[in-house]
Amino acid sequence: MFSSNEVTNATNMTGGGGTRTLVNIAEQSFTKATQFAITKVPANGWDAGMAINNSQPIANGDRLLVIFWARTISGPNHIGMGNFEFMMNSGAYTKYMTFEQRVGTEWKQYILPVQVTADLATGMAKFGVEMGVAIQTIQIAGVTAINYKQTYALSALPVKSNDEYLGMEADAPWRAAADARIEQYRKSNMEILVLNSSNQPLPNVQVKVEMLRHEYAFGTAINETKIAGNKSQDNTYQNKLFNLDGKGHGFSEVVFENGLKWPAWDENWNLTKAQKAATVKWLTNRGIRVRGHNLVWPGWSNSPTDLKDHGTDLVYLNNRINTHLAEVLNYPNMKGLINEWDVINEPTGNVDIANSFKGSPGYLTGREIYVDIFNKVKQIAPEVKKYINEANYTNFYSKNEVYKSYVKEMVDGGATIDGVGFQAHFTYMIPPEEMYSYYDEFHNITGGMVKITEYDTKTFAPDSMEAAYFRDLLTITFSHPYSDGFLMWGFWDGAHYSGRAPLFDKNWNLKPGGKPFINLVFGKWWTPTSTLDSDASGKSTLRGFKGTYKITITSGTEQFVDTVRMNDDLKLKYTQPFSKATGLSELKTNRLNIYPNPSNQNFMIERGDQSTCQVALLSMKGQKIKSFSSNERLIPVDTVGLVAGVYVVEVSDKAGVNRKKIMVK
Repeated sequence: MFSSNEVTNATNMTGGGGTRTLVNIAEQSFTKATQFAITKVPANGWDAGMAINNSQPIANGDRLLVIFWARTISGPNHIGMGNFEFMMNSGAYTKYMTFEQRVGTEWKQYILPVQVTADLATGMAKFGVEMGVAIQTIQIAGVTAINYKQTYALSALPVKSNDEYLGMEADAPWRAAADARIEQYRKSNMEILVLNSSNQPLPNVQVKVEMLRHEYAFGTAINETKIAGNKSQDNTYQNKLFNLDGKGHGFSEVVFENGLKWPAWDENWNLTKAQKAATVKWLTNRGIRVRGHNLVWPGWSNSPTDLKDHGTDLVYLNNRINTHLAEVLNYPNMKGLINEWDVINEPTGNVDIANSFKGSPGYLTGREIYVDIFNKVKQIAPEVKKYINEANYTNFYSKNEVYKSYVKEMVDGGATIDGVGFQAHFTYMIPPEEMYSYYDEFHNITGGMVKITEYDTKTFAPDSMEAAYFRDLLTITFSHPYSDGFLMWGFWDGAHYSGRAPLFDKNWNLKPGGKPFINLVFGKWWTPTSTLDSDASGKSTLRGFKGTYKITITSGTEQFVDTVRMNDDLKLKYTQPFSKATGLSELKTNRLNIYPNPSNQNFMIERGDQSTCQVALLSMKGQKIKSFSSNERLIPVDTVGLVAGVYVVEVSDKAGVNRKKIMVK
């Protein structure tokens, strides 16, 4: 698609925003390279770079291979940054290939497939590289593009791109250090003491400890319309949230992909406000935390339209923001349940609200409004963890140093930022130890937590390489003492904005990247179920990963079941627990388990399968208090508002009717 002459192509790589020179290259399969040096970072990444136009026409549907070599001469930490593209050269400037890449100091060849979706005459397509994100010098050589017309499927064309990252070696030193930190920071000690009614130890009592859910936020963005009886209910999708590994283990935290964003909230996108709040409660009742995304996304295009319409009316903007914060943070069934919010989202690229305030009294930069917003959230909902969220370090267009300066500016201005979210839409694979250093940087600025909030990948790397990187990124992130979560931005190809989710394909087959997630989160980092015997002092001890546990204490024919949350070293004392329990023979006969019993707020019904059943809560006189249907193995029952006393839980399914008693305190 370009000249067949190497020197001609090198010469035809023209551009602006920097200094272009033609240089001689020795000991390579090419002899010339185009060197481009940037000495001043422009306003936009696309304001500096080079490109070469096509010399032959291309037809709609044609499939090409774009081939080039690149290396960095100088750049931050000896790394260059380039966004390589094959695109239309006029009109809509449609991009048919985008390849954001870090370029190392050694020559590397890249071979990338492209499919064009329009007829492009000579000169109407171009291959180029945007470089305007750093002071750097990059060389490009061996540029060509081969048009295979429509002879081969795009997937049949070869790829050579991201096939390595620093620290990928099996014996890389960072691995042992990460494992040691995980052992230190992600585990706690549990001590269970069982006493009789005289406070004397009960030895040789069987204590079974079963992990139910991680404390650490292993999670995902979800389409909230697909669960909780909403309009696009998808039982497979819903059940996967609770059962990713086929053993009943699921996510510990989720975030709505769109439903809680400001325009979606105001305009009732997909669901009404009440339906969204009910979905939050539905998830929370089933043990999955919900984080909020987001309160203010400070660009006009990501805000309700009336904000732009009143962009010069600062009183209006202030009132509108404060009213929105108060409504969302105090909304029934969300207040007290959503305890973490992205307060400000993507402030480096969304500057309209800040620019409106800029120069007014007290708002020198305009970004002082972000401090006001953080402080308002703290005033309305002091229990909420307040995050700032950005695509830092994982996206070519992110201005990382600018973002750090903004966060520091907000902290210095009096904002309490409890955490920094790393969106982590990876287009290239940042070495694990480097990511760890970024976590350190932001923790040191805010004193708060760090979190992967939107992980997925858009690289050209083979599946095996992306899976290995997913494993290593999970490990280094889980090992950081101030990391409190790792969330994917969707987990299934069938409900993912780019169709490239980390865990499952459209047919619910586990993808290569899903395997390390399952193996780590529910394998290596999961406390195995243990059956212990209390010692002479009545104690049983265990060291396990922080999370929610089911404790079953058995002595002879009597059994007691409890659920506990271990987020630090935990000492449990049960004095004569069997006075509160039903007989073991009844538990076996009825095929049901109910815990905790007694219950303070809600309890869980545990069944043997996921067949459809009817659940009823009855008074001791047989009066029906509440009823509903379910097809879940673990069924939460809310007891808020019930008078203290003993009730009957009745579960009816195809096998018959089973009843058990529950004491509500």
